[in-house]
Amino acid sequence: MIVANTLDVRFDTDLQRLREFFVTFSTVIDNQHDIDRLDTLAFLVDTGVVYEAPFATITPKLHLETIFLGDAGYKDEVSGSVRLSRRLFSPNFVGYVEGEAGSEKFENSLQTPFANEQSGLYYGFTVGGGYAVTNNVRLDGRYRFRQKDANQDYEAYDSHLISGRLTWVMPRQMFVVLDASVEWQDYDGPDPFISAQTREDTDYGISLTYGMPVSALALFRLDQDPLPELVRDIVVSFTGGYLRSESNISNFSYENWRAQMLVTKRFDF
Repeated sequence: MIVANTLDVRFDTDLQRLREFFVTFSTVIDNQHDIDRLDTLAFLVDTGVVYEAPFATITPKLHLETIFLGDAGYKDEVSGSVRLSRRLFSPNFVGYVEGEAGSEKFENSLQTPFANEQSGLYYGFTVGGGYAVTNNVRLDGRYRFRQKDANQDYEAYDSHLISGRLTWVMPRQMFVVLDASVEWQDYDGPDPFISAQTREDTDYGISLTYGMPVSALALFRLDQDPLPELVRDIVVSFTGGYLRSESNISNFSYENWRAQMLVTKRFDF
């Protein structure tokens, strides 16, 4: 069972250029039914500002992340990024470029005795944009490059990711989201315990989400009484996804099908 909570705080500064300060706190609990030592607990914090420069909107952000696996620490991550975005070519198109750099520190444990081999710095950049086709349909796409350093060459890699998203908002705020991506990963060296070949992976992913607010279910109610305020803004979504990873080393090739139901509620203060 997975339980996720997010607290998103945004403060309007009322200043002409420095438009907004934000901080987001998130927790994720992944409780395994049979193997408690693989239970996962994650804490994430994102904080930054939105600055309206004459030439672009600038958003610097700090990201902190801590993950526990079982009863032991697994990963600590600190990263920073800066995004520049602005309207281009058309009022309906917003393009952006983003640079990032960070550090990941993994801890060895009984569950992951060689996790520290993945520790190291990473940096990269993303170029993307979003286009509002109509008031109800939006297309988004991006390209991301990332270089990951690690304590061992067979855990270090360069990656290239291309992804796209189609969002369609239907009447009564029901929505459909289609995501597709492909990522190439080229590792820096071979793992002598597995193969003399240097690993090269290609990951393909696709998912489809359908969601609706609970208020949309009022269409099927026999009475027309207003919904209680407590449940009025609850959103229920269903996601099905497929991931296929192809590698030149068969140990790392796999397929995964995923189904998910998510219930979210927004609290405004």
